[in-house]
Formats: sequence, C-alpha cells, structure tokens
Amino acid sequence: MYKASAASNEDTTATVASAKAVFPSWCKTNPTQRREISFQAAEELEIGKEECFKLMRKETQVGAKRMFFGLKFEIMMRDTRDTAGLVSSTNGSMQIVRRKAAVPW
Repeated sequence: MYKASAASNEDTTATVASAKAVFPSWCKTNPTQRREISFQAAEELEIGKEECFKLMRKETQVGAKRMFFGLKFEIMMRDTRDTAGLVSSTNGSMQIVRRKAAVPW
C-alpha cells in the first residue's frame, strides 16, 4: 500500500469512510450523470491547480519543480477528461471467460 507522507492515518480513515458513504448514491447514477460528475471534478482540479502544486511540494518534501508539475498535471487532466468522456459509452458489464489451464503435473 502507498504511504503518503502528508496524510495521517486519520486522513486515510476519513477518506475511506467518505467513499463508503457516497458509494450507494454513486451506484444509482446513470452513465451520463457519471460523465458530468467526472467532468466537474476535472474542472475543480483545474481551478485548484496552484493548491495541487503546493500539496505536491509538501508531499514530496523535495521542492517539486513547477515545470515537472505542469507536465504531470496536464497529463493527469487529459487522462481525467478522456476517462470521463468514456464513462457514457460503457455498459457496466464484463464477460468472464473461464478455461482449463494445461497443467503438466
């Protein structure tokens, strides 16, 4: 498991509790609503870009370079928006294929 130097055990526990609390309502949303929520989250991240930079500097404790952060942030934003755009095209099902493995013994 990842250890975040800037997050306490209490932070982690609160995050998990928060995720558990909203999961039932998230399950009731349709793909279009999920896409919109994901795009809104991306917008909030963009608005808080400077705060994200400060948190990254605190987390890494090495004084993150703004250029490096900018590159990583732009990749993250692109991936977040790409994923949000795909949410409405998924149907939430997955086919599981089982096969017998050839075991020599």
